[in-house]
Amino acid sequence: MGTVNLRALTSWVGIARLFAVVLSCLAFSLVASTGDFGGPYGTWCMFTWCFCFAVTLLVLALELLELYPALPLSWGGLTSAFSMLAALMVFTTSVVFPSTFIPSPCGGSKCARQAVATAASCLCFLAYALEVGLTRAKPGDISSFLSTVPGLLKVFEAYVACLIFSLLDTYGWTAGLQWCVAVY
Repeated sequence: MGTVNLRALTSWVGIARLFAVVLSCLAFSLVASTGDFGGPYGTWCMFTWCFCFAVTLLVLALELLELYPALPLSWGGLTSAFSMLAALMVFTTSVVFPSTFIPSPCGGSKCARQAVATAASCLCFLAYALEVGLTRAKPGDISSFLSTVPGLLKVFEAYVACLIFSLLDTYGWTAGLQWCVAVY
């Protein structure tokens, strides 16, 4: 404990995480510099990039300093589930941001920053997708539930539920809708 593990940064998973950190930071920095990210969709995009940046940076720091064994949880399951969730969130952001904030007659430095942020977000999705592929358990491996295919499907299910809830403006439409939301 307390030693520096450079393999955390030089392994394929570490390299994918480094790319995810740099690309998510680039995306939220460029969008923040435009000042055009208001409303619920802009908040979602900024939250996604900042949250994924912060958690991935924390994961890298804990692995670099080899502090993760002291945590009372399945580290492999946590990192696998987070990379799946991050991939889904960043994918959604990569679709929502350009369709909401980049105007069709686009020009100028603001538009260029938004376009580069979108490209960085798409590449960030690929980095997280690569991490999912690298950390997912292979057949015959003994691993935690969250790094198996059924575990990743549970993460996807939770993501879809959050997406559905975020798209519902109000719960006051009908008793049937309220019942469906409560049951789901």
